This record gives sequence, C-alpha cells and structure tokens, in this order.
Amino acid sequence: MFRADLFAGQRVLVTGGGSGLGRMMAEKLLSLGAEVEIWGRRGPVLAEAAAAMGAGVTHQVVDIKDPEAVERAVAAMWEAGRPATHLINNAAGNFVSRTEDLSPRGIRAISDIVFHGTLQVTQSIGKRWIAAKGGNHAVVSITTTWGRTGAPFVIPSAMSKAAVDTMTKSLAVEWGRHGIRLNTIAPGTIPTEGMYARLRPGDNDPTAKAAAANPLGRVGNAEDIGNLAAFLLAPSWINGETIALDGGSWMMNGGGFRDMFAYGDVEWADARDRIKARNAADRTQRG
Repeated sequence: MFRADLFAGQRVLVTGGGSGLGRMMAEKLLSLGAEVEIWGRRGPVLAEAAAAMGAGVTHQVVDIKDPEAVERAVAAMWEAGRPATHLINNAAGNFVSRTEDLSPRGIRAISDIVFHGTLQVTQSIGKRWIAAKGGNHAVVSITTTWGRTGAPFVIPSAMSKAAVDTMTKSLAVEWGRHGIRLNTIAPGTIPTEGMYARLRPGDNDPTAKAAAANPLGRVGNAEDIGNLAAFLLAPSWINGETIALDGGSWMMNGGGFRDMFAYGDVEWADARDRIKARNAADRTQRG
C-alpha cells in the first residue's frame, strides 16, 4: 500500500509503544523508513520490544500521568538531536467495573493516563513544533467508538476517550495554521493480551465472540491498525477526523459489554480479582 521509504527522515514518538497496538503501529512505521521512539512504564517490556524491532528504535521509561516526567522526556529527545516529527498518542488504561463500585483512585488511574496524559504529551511536543515554525507534523490519537456511543462498565475510559476526541477537533482548528494536523483512530477488537486481561477477564474465547458479532466476520489485526496510522501520519488534507476501524461493529453493537448485564456479585468479584492480579504483575515488571 505504501512506498518503503514513505517516512524516511521522520521520527515518530509512540506512547505505550512497547506492546499491543502501540507496538503494531511502531513496527509498521519502521518498515516504511521511520525512526521510532517508544514510551511506556515497564522498562523490561520496552527494552525487549526495542531490541526485537532493531535499528531505528529508541525508548524511554515515562509515566505520562506525570507532567514533569513528560516534559523531561520530550526535552531529552530534542537535546539528543532526535526531535519527534510525528506523534501517536496510544498509551491508555482501562478495566471493566460497575460504575457504583468505582473508587476515586480507580477513576484517576484511567483519566490521568488517557485524558491528562494525552494532553500533556501533545502539548509538550506541539509547543516545540510551533516554536520551530514551518513544520509538517501529524498527531494520531487512539480513541474508541465508546466516545460516540457511550458504553456500560467502562465509564472512565469512555469519558476520557471522548475528551481526546474533542482535543483532536479543537487543536485541529487551533494548530492547523502551524502545519500540525490531528486525527484519531477508534479501533474495534484488535486482540492483545493486556486488553483481554482487563476487559474480558475469565472469558475463554473473546476473539471468536467478537468475530461472530462483527459485520465482516473477523477481528482486526496489526496490518489494519498499522496501515491506517501510516496513512493518517502521511501528508494529506485530513484534519480533525475520528475514523472507526472496527469493520462496522459500532453501528451494529453500540458500545459493547451488554453481556455483562448478566453478571451478578460473584462474577464481578471474580473479574475484580483477575484484574488486580494482572495489575500486580505489571507493577512487578515496572520494578
């Protein structure tokens, strides 16, 4: 679909780039000649991903919830002579829960990454692009169709992703004059281990169920997300748009998670226990 050197001389920062969708997009951009920097909170995961992806990849351990950490990491890129020319806001967090069971800490765990973290990274990068003048830059943020439809049991994510969608539209207008375009991708089910651990804990075959419920009869893959990210980062006249990448599922199934209305207290307790176990494992990896 693309020339092999489409992104030659370009440097793309991918937050949450060590695994899942972030790594899929990073690998696609590398194959098209880009240099890529990946950020995440788990040092060993980032190091493994960078080593596997090979030349052209750098990485920094960054918790984007911390605005000072974001500013230090962005400054380090510029000081090292590898300023980003494009940005993919992929870092996120999510888990399923009845809204009445959410704690303030649980709400902040999602909103501080998805809402505040995305804005902090975008602002820190964007102000440098504006100061440098004359650029041709693009930002792609990963949102969700839940921002359009709403969705039960993922309220902090749905609200925060809707805010990222609004950020994209607002900055597309405000920063267009500086040569900065902003768009978002709202992916459907593209299987990753981390996604299933927090959104479908205990589900024996979530991929098959998602495929059966999709108008095209399948789930997404790395090529789907990589190709669309590359297309939106490449020079174009597209600005301020959110593109659903889900085979039409959102029009058929809305926000999803409707099957969880059948959960009782026992099922929700089991889901919480499984999610807590996964979170504990992630904290161990972060050291």
